[in-house]
Amino acid sequence: MASKSVDKTTLRQLMKQEKQKRIDSPLAKYTNTGQLCCALCNQQLTSETFWKAHINGREHKQKLLELKSNIKQ
Repeated sequence: MASKSVDKTTLRQLMKQEKQKRIDSPLAKYTNTGQLCCALCNQQLTSETFWKAHINGREHKQKLLELKSNIKQ
């Protein structure tokens, strides 16, 4: 019986850690299956670790500039 409570506690800790890894950005959205997507580029990323590289990428920056110029007009 004690092993079940340890398993539940461990599971809760792992779930909390996993939730903290989620990207908190207005451009980041998650699909129903939990996959990260860029709302601006409509590109799915395989992992949160690629988010920084994506937002620093040429195509993303270009789309961001286009969006900003459209807003100014």
